[in-house]
Amino acid sequence: MPLRRACPFAVLVLLACGGGGPSRPPVASISLTPGAAAPLTSLGDTVQLTATALDASGAPIAGVGIAYSSSDATIAAVTQGGLVTAVANGAATIHASAEGKEATLSVTVAQVVAKVIVTPTGLQVPPGEIPLFHAAALDARDHAVVSAPAPVWTTSDAALATVATDGRATVSSSAPTGATVSAIATVGAVSSASGGVMTVDPSAIYVETISVTASGATSFSSLNQTVQLSASGTNPHGPVTGVTFGWSTSAPAVSR
Repeated sequence: MPLRRACPFAVLVLLACGGGGPSRPPVASISLTPGAAAPLTSLGDTVQLTATALDASGAPIAGVGIAYSSSDATIAAVTQGGLVTAVANGAATIHASAEGKEATLSVTVAQVVAKVIVTPTGLQVPPGEIPLFHAAALDARDHAVVSAPAPVWTTSDAALATVATDGRATVSSSAPTGATVSAIATVGAVSSASGGVMTVDPSAIYVETISVTASGATSFSSLNQTVQLSASGTNPHGPVTGVTFGWSTSAPAVSR
């Protein structure tokens, strides 16, 4: 009998004390701040965002999960840890939300030319030759800069060689043997620092274009089938003879 009278008393004590811990205030707003304010200037650049849930008085609320999203992940992608990565040039809005409250941050990706690469890197050319050079404008992470202006071409010694607007150089017919001159490409305020070196050599053979042809089908239905390949070279003057070609394969385990 004493036990039966004690049980209701124990229930009343539990009800008076309550079964849970202290409740936190509701989320009134979200604070969203970037680790860096500057635009992302290279594809692959990142910026870390920090989002904090705040109560009505502006005090941080601990333990609130924040969900991140991007208005255009093809321009700026964001992880659920708040790390934003530049994917393409343009603008996107990053959203951080919790319990119906949201903060946004505009992110701009605008590539900046950090270096200019000229190819071929080096050539041996006879006097009077007209080799062709190409320029690539790259950002700081070596991605091609989309919509970069056309390069302006010059040379390190205009008496030895000049370069036209299309990258076609003309080596002086009086250039001495062993002389060197560089084709220089400038995009905006950035000039190439290497590549485009021409070394004058009267005995040099200049090949600009290589064509590869096959004597038969290049799709094989069984192992150990073969096909004979041949290569020929040309330059602006026509076919080039006396050229020795080196051969290689991108997948030795597949073909050799």
